[in-house]
Amino acid sequence: MSIQELYDQVLEMYREKTVLNQVAGLVGWDYETMMPNKAVEQRGGMMAFLSKLEHQMSTDPKLGELLDSIEGSDDYSGLSDIERRNILLVRRTYDKSTKIPVELVVERSKLSATAIDVWQKAKENNDWKLFEPYLEKMVALMKKTAHHLDAEKDPYNVLLDFFEPGMDMDQYDTLFAELRDGTIDLINKINNSSVEVNRDLISKKVSTPIQEKLMDELISVIGYDMNGGRLDVAAHPFTGGPGYDDVRITTRYDEYDFASSFFSVAHEGGHGIYEQFVSPDYRYQPIGEACSMGMHESQSRFFENIICRSPGFWKFFFPKFKESTAGIYDDLDFDKFLRAINVVRSSKIRVEADEVTYNLHIILRYEIERDLINDRIKVSEIPEVWNRMTKEYLGIDIESDSEGALQDIHWCDGAFGYFPTYSLGNIYGAQFLNTLEKEMPDWEDKVKNGDIKSIRLWLNEKVHHEGNLYDPADLVEKIAGEKPNVKYLLNYLNNKYSSLYKL
Repeated sequence: MSIQELYDQVLEMYREKTVLNQVAGLVGWDYETMMPNKAVEQRGGMMAFLSKLEHQMSTDPKLGELLDSIEGSDDYSGLSDIERRNILLVRRTYDKSTKIPVELVVERSKLSATAIDVWQKAKENNDWKLFEPYLEKMVALMKKTAHHLDAEKDPYNVLLDFFEPGMDMDQYDTLFAELRDGTIDLINKINNSSVEVNRDLISKKVSTPIQEKLMDELISVIGYDMNGGRLDVAAHPFTGGPGYDDVRITTRYDEYDFASSFFSVAHEGGHGIYEQFVSPDYRYQPIGEACSMGMHESQSRFFENIICRSPGFWKFFFPKFKESTAGIYDDLDFDKFLRAINVVRSSKIRVEADEVTYNLHIILRYEIERDLINDRIKVSEIPEVWNRMTKEYLGIDIESDSEGALQDIHWCDGAFGYFPTYSLGNIYGAQFLNTLEKEMPDWEDKVKNGDIKSIRLWLNEKVHHEGNLYDPADLVEKIAGEKPNVKYLLNYLNNKYSSLYKL
């Protein structure tokens, strides 16, 4: 059998696994949005079964034999760069999957479905003790998972690599120390500014139907394709669904805070655009996926903050905003509005944090995860540690666990190592902006004129179309000319907020 025939068999097996994951994506989306409460246990069984099938497909001995034959072939070097990249990515996943017992995969899936339901109840009732035993079980499962993958490696480093290939604690510690210190320095300057910002002026009541109309306007402007997606409501905004031509985003509505839904749609829209614009030529191949969670976050936060909170965007969108909100904000001054949506104010809730303080929320979670997985703290101690660090980093007191350690859903699924990719995405995005400014010097003028499409097309070419052709640090270097570097994010934040706060 020729190496090309072997390669084609690998791709066919991967295609079938991708289809299964698309089904799982649809089931998971429904779980978060439309599933009746009574179906939690039933849905948990469905999701566990799909996870079992996916694991079996990922660990099929035939796949391992095919990979061995391809990699050991004298003709291996004759494969194209894309074909070798596909084989490398399949091998990477296969080696990880074959080390994890299927019983562990099924157990995690079942626990996750239950933990999400318990977490929602615990959050609603401010009851950490209700959630605590489920989180303890999930932490233990993820430690077992890390041990199976690499018993010699620090368990948190193993988990970090799941979400951002090539990243480890040493790199995060270095990047985050610089980011933390630079962020706190900027916050102190802002706190000493004479400029007063009144965020309350944008807190008028805006009904959900009016906000839905506003979201339609926003989606149209940023270029998320509703012909290949949906916008629905979820307790915690996310992007999901099958993928490719069916990429679904969600938001939540607060009638006294339109900005919550507006910027979550901009954020999830950025995720959705990434998924919608991976090159069609790469579909059903390993290279046809986003290269990492950090890269995904670079796109969501690029649209949310760099574009949709910028002065240029609102020069264009402000009249549409007033029209869509049916006169509610007709008397609103533009400069006061711009400062209000960019206000820097320490907050308790991560998803509502401004782009300056946001990274401190992430660093807090990273440090808790790191110490939790390495047995430096216990699950029962998380609320106390969380509250203490929030006071230290953000200067505010947490009054209930619902607004503290229970605010995020991520740990329900064992996603330890995911949180740091949020700030990594901010770092990547600022480096991309630096490159965009060089290659498209008039980009801000384009935004002022409502031409978001030009920036989206630039991102399509540089990031989205590349799929998983490169590991994240390599893609950053290809686009920006160097590996991840915090200075561009700090420069962006200092420049923007020095102007807004007259520093």
